[in-house]
Amino acid sequence: MTRVRLLAFLMSMHIVTAAHADDHQAAKAACQSFALRELKSPATARFEPLGEAAAQPSTDKRWIGKHDVWDSISWVDSQNSYGALLRSDFSCSVQKSKNGTWVLLDIYWFKDRVK
Repeated sequence: MTRVRLLAFLMSMHIVTAAHADDHQAAKAACQSFALRELKSPATARFEPLGEAAAQPSTDKRWIGKHDVWDSISWVDSQNSYGALLRSDFSCSVQKSKNGTWVLLDIYWFKDRVK
């Protein structure tokens, strides 16, 4: 009986780990989607590849008591209103809602750099 419980526990941990990995990728994608909405020229946007962007469960004190909050830091290359290509770094906090959609809690743009 103990082996059965151990096996069930290990299987549940694999499911939780897989779900965590899925949320990790989804949080990064959600942040990129929210960032895209704020660009002057979204058609020119080229984001950091999802595999390279950072995302982790949030430790920000602003979100204490909220569940499924993730922070991500990434960059995007896009044209400004003058046509210059800029690299913009940003940080983003998103929350996964109960129905699986992502809600933007905060986005912060660091100073633009000419590419």
